[in-house]
Amino acid sequence: MTGRFRGALTSGRFRHPAAGYGADHLKALARIARLLRDQDVAKKLRASRDAQAIYSVLALPPASAA
Repeated sequence: MTGRFRGALTSGRFRHPAAGYGADHLKALARIARLLRDQDVAKKLRASRDAQAIYSVLALPPASAA
């Protein structure tokens, strides 16, 4: 991108509503990927019957997730 358009993107006047959330999204995906490597966590997720149960497993502190 060149010229005025690039300047508008970086000046803060023209920002996508989700700009700045990419890092948080990637961190969340990385954490889920690490959790899924643990067979006990994967087993708990498979046994979960609703969204609240899944969230409970994913929201546990890392040492307690297994």
